Amino acid sequence: VQFGGDGPRVFLLSSRAGGLGLNLQTADTVILFDLDWNPQNDKQAIARAHRIGQQREVRVFRLITESAVERHMERRCREKLDLEKKIMGAGMFTKGSSQEQRADMLRSILGLAGADAACGGAVEHPVTSVEELGELLARGPEELAAFGRLDQELLRGGSSSGGDRGEAQPL
Repeated sequence: VQFGGDGPRVFLLSSRAGGLGLNLQTADTVILFDLDWNPQNDKQAIARAHRIGQQREVRVFRLITESAVERHMERRCREKLDLEKKIMGAGMFTKGSSQEQRADMLRSILGLAGADAACGGAVEHPVTSVEELGELLARGPEELAAFGRLDQELLRGGSSSGGDRGEAQPL
């Protein structure tokens, strides 16, 4: 896919598809809206925008609903990433450590992870308002104003489509 011109450019794909074989160095915003049970898939998809040649700051947003299922998935993914940091960050997977040392380390880490999970170590995130989301996404005052207009139109029950043709209105 080649993006040219000055208009808005959006490329939608799943985390799994976005993490495989794509070079998205011209992308500057990654929005994760579908949680994956394997957090490495999301990390790989994000890494596609952080490639050699990237000239802009890359912003990453994760959209999570207040449903119990997504909160549970988010907590499990966070626990998996914490385990990865503890295991790999401990440096026990080097030639200098013995099999017994690695086994002891894993037993101690897994014991701690089980205790954290049993305590329900979920971090509550406040719900982001429409205005806050616009401020986070906007790259400048013009975009912020455009987001505000779109939000007002949506709240009035209007549509942001381009009439019968189904084209999006420019920001």
